[in-house]
Amino acid sequence: MLQKLSTKDGLALQMFVSTSVTHKQMIAARQRYSKKKYKSVCLESFSRNGESYREAWGSIFDFLGLPATKNIMEMIENHGPSAKTLRAHKKKHMDSTSTEAKNKLKTLVREIDKELFDGRVAALEQELGCPNG
Repeated sequence: MLQKLSTKDGLALQMFVSTSVTHKQMIAARQRYSKKKYKSVCLESFSRNGESYREAWGSIFDFLGLPATKNIMEMIENHGPSAKTLRAHKKKHMDSTSTEAKNKLKTLVREIDKELFDGRVAALEQELGCPNG
């Protein structure tokens, strides 16, 4: 029979997996590609708001040396998952978790990070260049 883990234990387990496997793979990939010219864009850039969505795409086109023409940007916004669609998807799946509950989870993650991981989880955001407030 399965037993439910406490929230703290479940978060600690996921943090262990992230810092021992995922984190190492991400850092290794970043080091491997750092010798080559590449563009890194944080996923949050595409889902914050419409302006952030356009800026993220604009930075990709700039990196590629291509003009981000009005027609291209309209095509991306009309046929790609727009910021509005992403927010609706996020809202549908996140409404059950209040802002207060999310803040409690963030606080708990930071506490676990200090207690068990010597700040490695907090360092992950900075190492990968995508801080998540």
